[in-house]
Amino acid sequence: MKKEDSSSNAVTDTLNKGLSESDTSLSRFDNKKTATWEGWRKVLASHASAPLADFIGAALPLVLDIPYRQEPVCPPDNGIVLDCVTLIETLLAWRVALKQSPHATIDDFLKALRHIRYRQNGADNYTALLHYFSDWLRENAQRGFLRDITKTLGGKRRKKKLNWMSKHPQHYPQLTEHSHWAEILEREEHLSHHHFFYIPQERIAGIGNFLQQGDIIAFTSNKRGLDVAHCGFVLHSLHLLHASSLSGKVEIASRTMPAYVQQRLDVDGIIVARPL
Repeated sequence: MKKEDSSSNAVTDTLNKGLSESDTSLSRFDNKKTATWEGWRKVLASHASAPLADFIGAALPLVLDIPYRQEPVCPPDNGIVLDCVTLIETLLAWRVALKQSPHATIDDFLKALRHIRYRQNGADNYTALLHYFSDWLRENAQRGFLRDITKTLGGKRRKKKLNWMSKHPQHYPQLTEHSHWAEILEREEHLSHHHFFYIPQERIAGIGNFLQQGDIIAFTSNKRGLDVAHCGFVLHSLHLLHASSLSGKVEIASRTMPAYVQQRLDVDGIIVARPL
């Protein structure tokens, strides 16, 4: 099996790219997408109060084979596409909205999505996106949407200087605007003072019995300046549900999650977070 593309372009799929200024994916829908989201709402609403494993199980037929693209969820021009982060954000937003009310509307879903994706609830500009996934996890844990359980699983402390975006502005058209680049640089400097916990690759096989279907798995990067290289949901079988840049779609990885880590040369461990 080929390994997931670990080129500099693919490795950035954990970094929220956003749109040019405001996130039109949160406000523009054609009839086809509206009908699709309404179908999702009907399926997932009956599992709103169910355990996380059941919720993810119900979501599987909805997300499998959705095309992969490194863009925000449901861009306005080409139906629903997902990358590894927006797959997680989409299902988490539906769970948040439906737990608040089983009668949640598409607008409720979009409100939850905005709250999950951005640093400040209601902000929708590029620099307010939670670009680095360790930052995304920290912020959403503080908001009560998930719990990072890596430390309790025996995780090791890591502190890393984050500067992938400012060092690779060619991957981010928005950073051609100096004010955006300067804000990202300032944010990276702030994040570099934080630490996170991770499970080193050689310890992952030993924690399998403690994982639950629906746990978020973030694959820590061994590249300089980058915290996380990829992410997805773990399933009962310890296989990974993820949006794959290699296959070009949302899929269940053919190898178990521990084996998947071993075959990725750009990954040295995992972070585990449990949606609440």
